[in-house]
Amino acid sequence: YSSTVRSYNGTTLLGTDTRGFTVLTTTGPLKLFTPGNSTNFTRPTFSWTTIDTATRYILWLNDDTRSINASILQSNIKTSSYTPDAPLLPGNYRVWVRAYNGATPVGAWSFATKLTVTESASPPSITAPVPNTVNSIPTFTWTSVSAAASYDIEIDDVTNSQSGFITSQGIATTAFRPSAPLNPGLYKVRVRSVNGTGTPSAWSADFTLTVGASTSASLVSPLVGSSLSAANVLFAWTTVANTARYELWVNNLTTSTSKVIDETGLTNISFQPASALAAGNYRAWVRAIGTNESPGAWSPGIDFKVSATSPTFEEYDVTPDSLHKIEVQLASTAPLNAETTDVIANAPNYSVVEQPPVDAADLKSLRPQERLSEELIDVWLCDPIAALSDIEA
Repeated sequence: YSSTVRSYNGTTLLGTDTRGFTVLTTTGPLKLFTPGNSTNFTRPTFSWTTIDTATRYILWLNDDTRSINASILQSNIKTSSYTPDAPLLPGNYRVWVRAYNGATPVGAWSFATKLTVTESASPPSITAPVPNTVNSIPTFTWTSVSAAASYDIEIDDVTNSQSGFITSQGIATTAFRPSAPLNPGLYKVRVRSVNGTGTPSAWSADFTLTVGASTSASLVSPLVGSSLSAANVLFAWTTVANTARYELWVNNLTTSTSKVIDETGLTNISFQPASALAAGNYRAWVRAIGTNESPGAWSPGIDFKVSATSPTFEEYDVTPDSLHKIEVQLASTAPLNAETTDVIANAPNYSVVEQPPVDAADLKSLRPQERLSEELIDVWLCDPIAALSDIEA
């Protein structure tokens, strides 16, 4: 086509201008027909009608829930569909598309299509640990979601204003244990489930955790009776207030070798050997040395095994009745000899004041009325009152 404009003053022609233009074949404006008005897929595929002369399409998406304009703006889509690379958060959105032939728009923007992204399921709820603990490597557990393929967890260090201090995705079970100890302070924890298509639920309500200092050091890693690969032995313990340093003592029970590890100047609450431990059975203790160089009591001995193969998880059968019969109290200040075999009756700092004594190995022979993890047994050995409260709950 061409158009001509002429200007006149009365009947006198003052000037003229002619411009050519092309009208392309179009059926616009475009119309979106998927994903519909509501979806629980966080990476929905947007598709729309086509225009024969279009060489590309533009998609514009606003996040109305969070008041973000052009949350997605894709300007060179070669086909009549688009799937976001990153998942959309649950909320309300508006979407527009427009066709172009090179740099020339073909038709107007589509009418706005409203879309609501819903949550895939109700979020899980955190069930452990207790809100106040001296355990520097607590195990976080939560309720299961039937359609969940995995879970994500976020831990904020509130004390030091660090959001996402610890994050972990793709957790296959309903439990998570940090790989390093938490310093004393305030933490907020949340979890969510993720279904088989990758759609997450909403985050759970924040769980507030306070990790405090203990009056005496207790090992929280390794777990009592655990089996570890040689390269993954991490020693960690509770924080003790007014402490200048910690001492760690490890015996090799298999070779009857005392002090295969003898660290006396540890200022952190964890230690990992520079070289791998040989395969065998071990016993470890830790104690705090005060700022006035006054030594605290040695912790109970923790028995563990180092193997060349991948560790295996082992559960123990125990009844609450049997645990009620055991009470331990401060008794001595020297680590066990290598040949000592009774973890409870002869453990440093503790003696049995009610009978019968039960050690970790004997727990396997008890009635299978309640299955407890190694960590709960570990907590029981160090703090029977707290463990009994967990069992009764």
